[in-house]
Amino acid sequence: MRHSPTSAGVQVRRLPYGFSPHHVGELRQAESSRGIVMILHGGFWRSHRTLDMTAPMAEALTLRGFDTWNVEYRRGSRGTWSETLSDVAAAFDHIEALADEYSLNTERILLFGHSAGGHLAAWCAGRSATASRHGATPPLSPFTDWSQRARYSTSPPGPGKG
Repeated sequence: MRHSPTSAGVQVRRLPYGFSPHHVGELRQAESSRGIVMILHGGFWRSHRTLDMTAPMAEALTLRGFDTWNVEYRRGSRGTWSETLSDVAAAFDHIEALADEYSLNTERILLFGHSAGGHLAAWCAGRSATASRHGATPPLSPFTDWSQRARYSTSPPGPGKG
């Protein structure tokens, strides 16, 4: 486990969530948590892209009151599609253990993904295990379920738009 402060003074804990060297994540905790955001980096599914890509986003979200769990996963030459999905599921499921050990606020768990990580975040949100843990049915991502657009919009719909 590695602990290091970032330029903004946010402590970063590098923690394992599984058995592979790629089963690691960086946990950052907010002073007063509004929930936790699991972050999945992108990178064209290439193995040389890492969670360092999304570290600035994790830091920014932490400074705005969210605990963050920025995770690495196998992909490209380091893993098959099924291993990638298995890693993402394991990283999400590990949030409960992190919550117990580090007193995380799990009332609101959000998924954020950049590029390829966005595909994985949408997949993870749709997992039955993810939804049932929170007493819900698997949702569609708000950004892919246009019938829910108004619910998540930050601006009012224009003329003729629902």
